[in-house]
Amino acid sequence: MPATSDVVRAGHDLFGWIGRHGLAVVGPTLEEHLVDDDGRGGTVLEIPVRPAPGRVSGP
Repeated sequence: MPATSDVVRAGHDLFGWIGRHGLAVVGPTLEEHLVDDDGRGGTVLEIPVRPAPGRVSGP
């Protein structure tokens, strides 16, 4: 997401995407804030997921 994006909206979009793809969050989310040499920053979210109960994974 661009730095100018609304963080709350981005979170709703992300968790909506997870649900639409039949996934469930199964543990704590790790959030890292990174800054490069030019002072530009970004946030990385690591979200552990697995297929939601009752969903069949695979083709």
